[in-house]
Amino acid sequence: MVFAALVLRHGWMSDDAYISLRTIDNFAAGHGLVWNVGHRVQAFTHPLWLLLCGLVYAITSEFFYSLIIFGALVSTCALAIVSLRLARSELVGISLVLAAALSHAFVDYSTSGLENPLTHLLIGLSAWVYLGRVPDARRFALLCLLGGLALLSRPDNAILLGPVVLAAGVQAYRRGATVKALIRAVLLGGVPLFAWELFSLIYYGLLVPNTALAKLNSGVEAGELIHQGLLYFVATLDADPLTLLIIVAGTLAPFVTRDRRMMPFAIGVILHALYLTKIGGDFMLGRFFTAPMFMALVCLSQVKRVDRTQFGVVTAVVAALGLSAHPNTFEINSRTLSTASEARGERRVTNTRALLAKGASLSHATRIRTMPDHKWTSLGLRGSRPGHRVQIATALGFRGFSGGPEVHWIDNVALSDPLLARLPAKWRPNWMTGHFIRAIPKGYVQTLESGENVIEDPKIHDLYERVSLVTRGDLWSVERFKAIWWLNTGGPARLLNEESWRFHGASKRSPSSIGAGRVPDGTALDSKLVRAFGYTGVYVKYKHRQQRRELELSVNDNDRFEIRFYDGGDEVARVPVPRQLEWNLAGVSARRIALPEVLAERGFTRLRILPRTVTRGRKPAYAVGHLLFDEDIEAAELLAAPAAKPKPKPKPPAKSPPKSPAKSPPKSSDAGATN
Repeated sequence: MVFAALVLRHGWMSDDAYISLRTIDNFAAGHGLVWNVGHRVQAFTHPLWLLLCGLVYAITSEFFYSLIIFGALVSTCALAIVSLRLARSELVGISLVLAAALSHAFVDYSTSGLENPLTHLLIGLSAWVYLGRVPDARRFALLCLLGGLALLSRPDNAILLGPVVLAAGVQAYRRGATVKALIRAVLLGGVPLFAWELFSLIYYGLLVPNTALAKLNSGVEAGELIHQGLLYFVATLDADPLTLLIIVAGTLAPFVTRDRRMMPFAIGVILHALYLTKIGGDFMLGRFFTAPMFMALVCLSQVKRVDRTQFGVVTAVVAALGLSAHPNTFEINSRTLSTASEARGERRVTNTRALLAKGASLSHATRIRTMPDHKWTSLGLRGSRPGHRVQIATALGFRGFSGGPEVHWIDNVALSDPLLARLPAKWRPNWMTGHFIRAIPKGYVQTLESGENVIEDPKIHDLYERVSLVTRGDLWSVERFKAIWWLNTGGPARLLNEESWRFHGASKRSPSSIGAGRVPDGTALDSKLVRAFGYTGVYVKYKHRQQRRELELSVNDNDRFEIRFYDGGDEVARVPVPRQLEWNLAGVSARRIALPEVLAERGFTRLRILPRTVTRGRKPAYAVGHLLFDEDIEAAELLAAPAAKPKPKPKPPAKSPPKSPAKSPPKSSDAGATN
């Protein structure tokens, strides 16, 4: 009860939750399970959680307060299973409740409107079934059912619970269950999952959510994703160290105590950590750590012998780490609120609750406020005015929900857009996990407004025709099923040029425009001698093959860049361009770089200069002065800086017309005749 009160005190709703709630709202209004009315697109990843939220809405006709209470109730039930049913002693149970109550991640995402509470409950129920007694075929079927429901809560849960279900199957086989009985158990337990996948394929035309396409088609290299995934761990360690400590302790506990029955839970946590690192973590601080932390609590619940001295030490350590967070979970004050710049740190991980608390938390709700009361809600209401039928935006939870079903929202990170999700994400050095910006094809907005396909690019025009057939066409037509097959068997990848959309909008420069001479160091970014460009870089194409050994490049003094060399359609080499901080210049400065041997032997026909760092608030963002190779480096003349335009002389103030002298009043007759 103390934990439930603490969670309610922290209760809030996230912007991402309202993406699903708009789908529920549209369904309740008779528009179907859709994000934009008339377009069958799955913009949610948790069908089971969506169903439960829909049932709550059917009872209360309200989302904000109902789902905060519902999330707190579900998470409290999950913690009660672990602390009251699984814990080997009261002292262990008390320690688990204390750890959960002091974990920022667990408390924050026990509400939020996202599927985390349901995941916690399904993990707790799976552990209860698994640990009740040695699994037989019947218990294995029940675990398959719970595992399938966990996948309907979030597909990533397969990594967490997969080893547990597999271990239960092995144990059931050793107890005498036949392979046929185990297969029957898998089929029976997986009925809800199989039924949903069949529905999803027929209704949406996909076996996976549209959000999966948008996030997997990012174009970000594996090394960058792993680096960002590690930063996600570091950001959590900095803001919420207790959560990571619980995960580590729970993972090690089965191996230290040699408890073989609990090792599958620990293996699930390890696999999830590797998976989380591989995908780049998440942009929400702590969100993806609540499920492995709850698995760790399950592992710790099976510790057998804990005396009062050990309990005191563990309690002191947990309390010290939990209370050392600033703010900790027992505090709700000004430090729990953050501006956008404070909540979104340099690690590209956002403290979402702190960012949204003022407009979307239970502690800030009043009788005169309709919650959520956030600026994104106001933007959605403005977008719903007549004449704004199609809108382009990001952060579409509050905005999309408040805008109503009449507005068609184009999500430029493609979470809810079936066309953009199939386009490669644009190159951006400041990308954020799960939010990869797409270029909007010319004519796409007009197409959605008029209903007639007027997209200019012929390949995108063709792709839209097939996507539209799947999402808007007759549900049972043969042509639609052919389009579904084409979309799910790599058709878009064969149709599109990934590079052109990845670097869409890049500045195109001729070799002569950046190779005519050497630009002096310190030349300002807005000078006429340099060529400004944006996030997607500079593209240079040569008429003849170039075979070079050395280059000199003049770019921003305090930024890093990368040059990619191509021979036709093949990428030949990547050359990093480091910062030149010793110059301490506000403009461009030159670097000399030795090129890889392959560029002298094979050569290249085109290149791209791409930024690797971001300086916000600066216009223009980047600039290139010159790009010289080999003998041209020494031969190039130093260009003279353009003469400053003479400042126009200030115009003298306009002379006012001379005032006429005031007439003196007539004098009386007794004053004397002097005039």
